[in-house]
Amino acid sequence: MRIIGRVSLQDVHDALWRSRTRTEGSGPWTGPLLDTADAQLGPDWWDVELDGPEAAAIVLPWHAGEACRGDRLTLIGAGGLTVAAAAARLAAIETDYARENRSCWSRIATARAEPLTRVILATAPIDHEEYRGLAPGPHLYCLDGRHRLIGWALEGALAAGAIVPAHVVAALGRSHSTGCENAEREHREIEGTERRRIPP
Repeated sequence: MRIIGRVSLQDVHDALWRSRTRTEGSGPWTGPLLDTADAQLGPDWWDVELDGPEAAAIVLPWHAGEACRGDRLTLIGAGGLTVAAAAARLAAIETDYARENRSCWSRIATARAEPLTRVILATAPIDHEEYRGLAPGPHLYCLDGRHRLIGWALEGALAAGAIVPAHVVAALGRSHSTGCENAEREHREIEGTERRRIPP
């Protein structure tokens, strides 16, 4: 991870709302989540760059799509998964997931063709219902960008040489591992994963 410099929570919000609205999509959920993360882990925010394997090692919290839009399958359990592991699981159940979680799948499928844009991360799980099952450790945890990260991993875009910009909340002055040591192995497993159907 390359640290570019400090930013403020306001800088993070400003950058986020230049790319989306506060009232549509994930906007109503993401804004308050960033405020929660700042209250618990701030006030230090950083502008950083991750390489592909580091981005593939980001830990994603529980995710079962968007139930309010008819999604029914859980992709990531309460214990979380790295981006690489989530993409490998999705590659194995893609047909079922696309049928049963149409809203979530559409966002992931769209992201597969998008450039590597800024994600928002924390260096520890926050006290929030979707994050309480995550074990603390030397990892980066996703606050915003999960669909894009999974889509990029499925597309093979998080290989060595890739650069993913990010805003990160926490004290990065301490030695911090991004957990990418196992991500390259998990990433390589995506293409070799046999497709299977989810048991009824």
